[in-house]
Amino acid sequence: MELTLGNRSNAARRPGRITIENSDPGIPIDRVPYLGSDLARLGITVLVMVGLLLAGSRVIPLMVR
Repeated sequence: MELTLGNRSNAARRPGRITIENSDPGIPIDRVPYLGSDLARLGITVLVMVGLLLAGSRVIPLMVR
């Protein structure tokens, strides 16, 4: 991708090149289709992993004795 800093009309007309018209090159959040459900899955996964770590830190010392 090419980021043009000025209003060059010839850079936008070249085939095969993408110019960013806006100064913010980020993806708008409202255009990401599954953001909410993906964040919920990620949160659940984090909670399960932390739970497994805590459970392992309690159970493994009892088994080693």
